Amino acid sequence: MNSFYALIFFAITTGILKLFDISKVSVLKTLLPLLAAIMFLYIPTVYSIKKGDKKIVEIIKIKNLKDNLILCIYISLLIFPFYTFGFYLFHSVILGKKFLLHFPLDSAGNFVAAVLFHIFVAALPEETFYRGFIQELFNRDFGKKWKIFGIAFGPSIFLTSILFALGHYIIVPHPFRLAVFFPSLLFGLLKERYENITLPFLFHAVANIYSGVLESMFI
Repeated sequence: MNSFYALIFFAITTGILKLFDISKVSVLKTLLPLLAAIMFLYIPTVYSIKKGDKKIVEIIKIKNLKDNLILCIYISLLIFPFYTFGFYLFHSVILGKKFLLHFPLDSAGNFVAAVLFHIFVAALPEETFYRGFIQELFNRDFGKKWKIFGIAFGPSIFLTSILFALGHYIIVPHPFRLAVFFPSLLFGLLKERYENITLPFLFHAVANIYSGVLESMFI
């Protein structure tokens, strides 16, 4: 039954967002990211409060920001060198783009706006909805059957990552959008390790910002 709720809420949110996306009213398309953020924050919050689900409340609560930010920096330093190398190979060899080292955006103000967008409109709402809510609902039906690096996890990580990738693809139907499946696995593991979304939210935001900077350097 929990998995059924997860699929229903995914279908409802994705369906509403797609209706906004295909709308001929330009203002609706402009408001699409904001609508997504509102729904992704509203649904888990209201569901957990109405159901008296204290576990989800604790999972989606932002905690220990300082400690989690330090952990986020360590994880970024570990992963980003490999990610940067792969990113460079893909864009230069496969896409045939040229690398140009420069400040990525037109102004510092635009960069700040992009950072705020990735933190509060993208990463926080998505982690609240997908890792804090959908993944937890799947966990209750499928359990945590496996371990990696001492982290107990189950099929929920893969199921959530599939929905995460589909959600991105349905709104923008480009094959590259499905690639978010892979970082979603890491976000999911971080959530399972700490039973909270604070660290995956921070890392998600930093990864988005870093990817945006790298993307802007290929012309």
